[in-house]
Amino acid sequence: MAESFFVAILLVISTIAMIGVLITGKSFAIRLRFTNPKMVNLVFFFALYKVIAYYGLPLFLEIYSDFRYVREDGIELLSLFNLYVIELVSWVFWLIGMLIVAAWYKGRSKLQNNALFIVPNEKLAKWGVTLLAVGFSYYQIMGMVVGYSGLPWFFEISKSLLSYAGPPATIVLMLIGFKRWGWAFGFLGLFTFLFSLSAIGTRGAIVYSLVLIVYMIFNFIRTKKSLVLMATSGMAFIGFYFIMGGLPNVVFNTGEEASSYEITDGSTKKGVRSTIEEIEWRFGASTRWSTKFIDMYDRGDGAGINPIRNSLLGFLPRSISPNKPIPSTKDGDDYYSQGMFLIYHEVFGEGSRSMVEFSTGGHAYWEFGWLGVFALSTISGIYIGLCLYYFQKLSFLAIPLIVATFKPWGYVDPKIWVSDIIMQIYQLILPLILISIFYFIIKSGYHIFIRSTSKRTFHMVKSENK
Repeated sequence: MAESFFVAILLVISTIAMIGVLITGKSFAIRLRFTNPKMVNLVFFFALYKVIAYYGLPLFLEIYSDFRYVREDGIELLSLFNLYVIELVSWVFWLIGMLIVAAWYKGRSKLQNNALFIVPNEKLAKWGVTLLAVGFSYYQIMGMVVGYSGLPWFFEISKSLLSYAGPPATIVLMLIGFKRWGWAFGFLGLFTFLFSLSAIGTRGAIVYSLVLIVYMIFNFIRTKKSLVLMATSGMAFIGFYFIMGGLPNVVFNTGEEASSYEITDGSTKKGVRSTIEEIEWRFGASTRWSTKFIDMYDRGDGAGINPIRNSLLGFLPRSISPNKPIPSTKDGDDYYSQGMFLIYHEVFGEGSRSMVEFSTGGHAYWEFGWLGVFALSTISGIYIGLCLYYFQKLSFLAIPLIVATFKPWGYVDPKIWVSDIIMQIYQLILPLILISIFYFIIKSGYHIFIRSTSKRTFHMVKSENK
């Protein structure tokens, strides 16, 4: 009992410290004025949500239950505290990386005082958000009808961009559409948003969608009617969430298409757990089971450079490299050697095939120990800082793009791990570059055509006047 009380105090202090680091870091980032404050708020909003929902909330319930599920899973309380300390240090170095970018670009942005993204690129943003939302819906519908392999090449190179940026784009299109772009865009956003919820198919996606809706309404709508709408829809979503039983378990099936998966509602595992117990069990799983990252590294079973190397080698298409490794894995030919599966294996045995949301700081420790926590967290912060700076130039389109970088729909937070950054280079960044080049060519051709037409008209009028 004395040990539980002592560790509980340390865990509470660690959680408060994490929240304090993020709040202080946010104020520094905004003060440096390297990007639009709304974009900074968005990133730290999700960061704080991650810490509060997966560290603070389950910790409160675990203390109340005297760490019932921690003990049931055979996890030492001090090991749980070590995980919290690792995560705290990881957030500090993530923040350092972001502030390095902020200091470098300080004062270079002309958008820094523009709180509502009212910039010349808003027209581009309107059609960009629409393209993402409609493209995501079309991709999902046609994939179910004719099969994903039968879709045009454009969807093959942009499927990750559509899958990750599409769902948040539907929310932006719905809310900003009704607010600024007209009812047609608003209703189109509403339709694609409802479709995205059914297409994603997880209760976790419903929760994260609600989180983004709350952020959008509070920061971009903020009228009395919208606050009432937010409160009523929020209660409805939360009620639906708990009725459905919380976050799902995701079980992947490998074969010819390793991306296939099935969702189980957890009803067979829930047993007699109450709603409060279910929250403690599910949201606390991220920290409880991430302690296995520490155990694996300390016994000499760390991942090392393998997840990063396998992601780098995974860049090549299978037509060129048919035996390329599976990205983010410890063993390139074993899909289940990703960290999110291995920590589940450590608790429930090698026969298990489930995954869990995990501590990104713990994942960095599993790779290189404390050096990984320092270095990889800093790289993650630099990457997010660069995305913040460059995406903000795209007005409201920046919102789904920055959300797509850390994919809160799944098991990632703003402090993403480096092997995932490498995958994003060809999943998100390259498609964006190709689309930007295509847009630039079309726009330049249009302006050249208009100028040449204007010149011909001018000369014709001039010759007629003569």
